[in-house]
Amino acid sequence: MKHFLILSVLYMMLPLSLFAQSYDDLWKRVDAAGSKDLPKTQIDLLTKIAKKAQREKAYGQLLAADLLASSLQTQISPDSMDVEVERLKAKAQEAERKDEVLAAIYNCVLGRIEQGKEKGNSAEYFKKALSNPSLLARQKAANYTPLVKIGKDDNIFGGDLLHVIGLQARDFDKLSHYYAEHGNREAACYAALLAADERKNKGEFLDSLMRVYGDLPICGEVAISKYNYMREREESVDKRIALIDNALSRWASWPAMEELRYARKELTVPLSTAVADKLRVTSKDQNNTVKVEVRNLSGLTLNITRTSLKGNHQYNVDDKNDLKAIKASLIPTSKQVIQRTYKDYKDYEVLKDSFNLPALPIGVYLLEFVPSDDRLAKDYSLYYVSDLFVMTEEQPGKRNRYVVVDAIEGQPVPGATIRIDYKKDYWSNKLLTKLLTVDSKGEAFMADTGNEPDVFVYTSKDQAFPSTGLKSNYDYYEVNKTSNVTNLYTDRSLYRPGQTVHASAIVYLMMQKGFKMKAEAGVSFDMILRDANGKELSRKPVTTDRFGTASADFELPSSGLTGDFTITTNSKGSGQVSFKVEEYKRPTFEVSFDDYKEKYTIGDTIQLKGHA
Repeated sequence: MKHFLILSVLYMMLPLSLFAQSYDDLWKRVDAAGSKDLPKTQIDLLTKIAKKAQREKAYGQLLAADLLASSLQTQISPDSMDVEVERLKAKAQEAERKDEVLAAIYNCVLGRIEQGKEKGNSAEYFKKALSNPSLLARQKAANYTPLVKIGKDDNIFGGDLLHVIGLQARDFDKLSHYYAEHGNREAACYAALLAADERKNKGEFLDSLMRVYGDLPICGEVAISKYNYMREREESVDKRIALIDNALSRWASWPAMEELRYARKELTVPLSTAVADKLRVTSKDQNNTVKVEVRNLSGLTLNITRTSLKGNHQYNVDDKNDLKAIKASLIPTSKQVIQRTYKDYKDYEVLKDSFNLPALPIGVYLLEFVPSDDRLAKDYSLYYVSDLFVMTEEQPGKRNRYVVVDAIEGQPVPGATIRIDYKKDYWSNKLLTKLLTVDSKGEAFMADTGNEPDVFVYTSKDQAFPSTGLKSNYDYYEVNKTSNVTNLYTDRSLYRPGQTVHASAIVYLMMQKGFKMKAEAGVSFDMILRDANGKELSRKPVTTDRFGTASADFELPSSGLTGDFTITTNSKGSGQVSFKVEEYKRPTFEVSFDDYKEKYTIGDTIQLKGHA
């Protein structure tokens, strides 16, 4: 519904070709002069068109020529725009005495000009333009070409001039009331729909339109607007589907309803997603959960198959060629299958389910999720079952310590091999490899590579630990002098206005020698409360006890600014603590669930009834 009659716009917004629909010879000459950049010649020709149109009362031609001439004049003399506008105002006033229809068009044009100004008075001109709607309704818009561009849907309004000017003025309520009073309910419905965006209660307003005009096919356009409104507000899918189904059953003949058919198809398209809690487990782990979401599917199958791959393979399941190589490594006799069947749910409903993976022997596995709908692609994940785990610690002297342990018992794994692949420097393309054998403590040492290496750990029985980028940092700093330190604390991190903040401080001396600390007793200083803008609200003098501690209570303002407040000190080694002050209420309700009394087994989906 975006192809109604459109009132032409002033100045350079109109291409010359738009006007070459009548008075052919004159307009062709205007075009030819324009292509040669002869604006004065164009203005002379446009003056001839205007005079001819004035005699013949061809107002579309008259205004098209007049407005284009004004546009060209402002190009020649940019400072003449105000003069041209005043000229149009004079023409409008003259037309008001001689031809009310022509005056309405002039005032509409002037209203559009005023809209483009920062403090324009467009309402005054649009009010004049629409002062006699019955007269405009009797005029055919087609008689005012080329000023008016005819749209394919203008028949809804009977092809009249009233709706052209009314839409330009955006006086949708006036249009709706006029057409309703004169029996054109279809036009009244659409004009009211155009006003929906300006309503605070847009959703309720659209519902009222569907109640009043529900017997008309054009109400399908209202339903489309209501659906888009619901989508923007992220209303629930079941409510949107209900609207679509109701609209399709009532206004299916409306041409634009294809938009809602497509929307329903989007909301019900088959869906299957799967995410595993962990993709690396030990051989003892069982019931590791794979969470799935499905929509509009009758079933989902999970195939678990061991591969002959090692944990340091370089394959990616998302790469078509890599996936082909992974499938070539499958061991068919190891395949396990878990199936799910879904029924008795809506085609738009997203079901949440889960697969509990069994304990598996050490190895690298391919998880294949097969939806019942062949239109959906299968999902794949690699699943690593290994009882090894490796840790690293960077130490002084630019040396790395690696430790291999049993992931189940946490004990060292003597004799395990660590393969470290690394680059000599960041810019190097050459990959270097270092093999380390851990000692009886599960440890091995190597000089730091300077960048993050790829680490793969294995034994003769376990080569399924996935290779991983592994690097740690060893940082330290030196205290160059003895210094005072003040640490501040509050009893909570969030308060309401008017509540009491209990603040405490610990003051101590950090000594360079031996990195020792000593409590500072008898130190006096101020604790200062500041609001979110840093403004001081309160100040409390305190003195530390023999343990170096001091405390003070602050009453927060009961009204005014909220946000991030702070308490600071003016002591040596000044301290600071921040907390939030917000208006909030504790929940006044609780949530409980009824006991589930039906039988169920692992893998079933159950529904619980809750009460708030």
